Amino acid sequence: MRSARVLAGPATGQLYGTCVRPYSHRERASFQSSQVADRSVRAQVGGMLQWDHANSAIVSADSREDLSFDPRDSAALRSEVRSDAGDRERSVAAPARDRVARQRVYELHVRGFTLMHPEVAPELRGTLAGSGRPRAAYLKDLGVTSIELLPIHAFVDDHYLKQRGPGIIGAINPELFRPELRYLQAGDPHEARQFVRAAHEVGLE
Repeated sequence: MRSARVLAGPATGQLYGTCVRPYSHRERASFQSSQVADRSVRAQVGGMLQWDHANSAIVSADSREDLSFDPRDSAALRSEVRSDAGDRERSVAAPARDRVARQRVYELHVRGFTLMHPEVAPELRGTLAGSGRPRAAYLKDLGVTSIELLPIHAFVDDHYLKQRGPGIIGAINPELFRPELRYLQAGDPHEARQFVRAAHEVGLE
């Protein structure tokens, strides 16, 4: 990207897109601009990311490989300005004596953890909300001291997974920093913070 324009004081709730104009030093020429998603966004409107060759802005099977350029608009989603000032969850550390000798880390896949759990309300299964209390308390009772989440950031289903059909639990290759919509019961990214808070309340790191 040759240059960037900074918006002065965008208002909370404002929608925006990012326009990138790539430049090839080898060919010494600018190409047509392409709309791309802002990877550092906290929230978006327009639904989930969808797999498409245009997402990478590179033409599939082009002999020029990464020097090729797909000019299609790859950002049907629009980023939303969010203000999280003063609303941060403090970290909870396991006791020093448990750090090495007694630490028990549970690697958790949000969707798989509750997707078919009979004690979780159907509308909450497979979501961060469904993985909160009392499921966090269940992990604490097992002796778990820390939760390590498999990526909860927005991802695109890989093409080969889509070709295999339904039943695949999902990829773990994040594309954006905002939470994956499939893991949010009501679509509010703050549900991720609420999940962390629920884990902290029962003493999980």
